[in-house]
Amino acid sequence: MAELTITLVGVEALVAKLGRATAAATIERGMARAQARVIATLQKYPSPPSGSTYTRTGDLGRSWTPSTPSFSGGVILGGISNAARSRRGGQRYAKWVQGQETQTAGHAATGWITDQQALDRNHSAIENDFNSAIQNALNA
Repeated sequence: MAELTITLVGVEALVAKLGRATAAATIERGMARAQARVIATLQKYPSPPSGSTYTRTGDLGRSWTPSTPSFSGGVILGGISNAARSRRGGQRYAKWVQGQETQTAGHAATGWITDQQALDRNHSAIENDFNSAIQNALNA
């Protein structure tokens, strides 16, 4: 499973100023933005290999969905998942295409990015989104 750890600055001050519920809602909105960034990155398909006759359905990209963010005990949790299934056999296949630990060599060679790569590419923007949301709430 792909993971990303970021440091949030000002959480304690946010809770002290706005209360736990409002602080949690602020941080959960930040997670929703982070999830949207990562999903948008994963939805970008690489160019098909030269000579390929396969017609892409777009199911993989459309099937990325976020979980509901949850902030509790100073920890924010949020995830994404993909339930795309093969139209032939009905098997889930996203992990073979975009899973960091499970991606096939063929998909890596044709330019499919993994879930971890999507997190890594968005790390700075995600951290900035969270910290900006916290600072904006503190300055309001």
